Amino acid sequence: PTSAHHRRSHRFVTTSKLHYARTPPTMNEKEEKIFHEMADKDKMRYNTNMQSYIPLKGKNVYFKKQRPIKDPNAPKRSLSAFFWFCNDEREKFDDMNRMNPGDEAKHLAKLWHNADITVKQKYEAIAEKDKARYEREMTEYTNEGKATLFQQMVIQKQQQNIVQQQEMMAVENETDEAEECTCKIVLV
Repeated sequence: PTSAHHRRSHRFVTTSKLHYARTPPTMNEKEEKIFHEMADKDKMRYNTNMQSYIPLKGKNVYFKKQRPIKDPNAPKRSLSAFFWFCNDEREKFDDMNRMNPGDEAKHLAKLWHNADITVKQKYEAIAEKDKARYEREMTEYTNEGKATLFQQMVIQKQQQNIVQQQEMMAVENETDEAEECTCKIVLV
């Protein structure tokens, strides 16, 4: 259902929200004070929980979903036989006609599915060589200690991010406390 259909079928919800939003609050100061105290307690609980919170290691913590930081010096992963086939066939597409990427991928998948066994064996042999290359380069990379250096850099970066976040939270808490003080002055 579309949003217009949803609005038509649930008119009561929107009208009742509008009604309560337009009407002035009918609570007296005592009732209002109870809710402010509850909010203050909940805020204190949240702040104490956040002090003991430790973010996950190996990931950036600034944004919702981010991939772990990738080492630019690490060897490139090996490609499968299908991807080697696609790389060769894609060059032919560029010469003949332009397709959008989705249609091109579908066409390449059909070509791979209908390809002869000899063609597939050729690309599987290439993929095996590439896999051996990747394993060889990874052992060299880990034996030389480049991987541990990068991991140490990532850990330092994460610690800097955590310190920055804590500073930002402290500034936010100070501004929240200042806002609370002005609110209390207005309410009293």
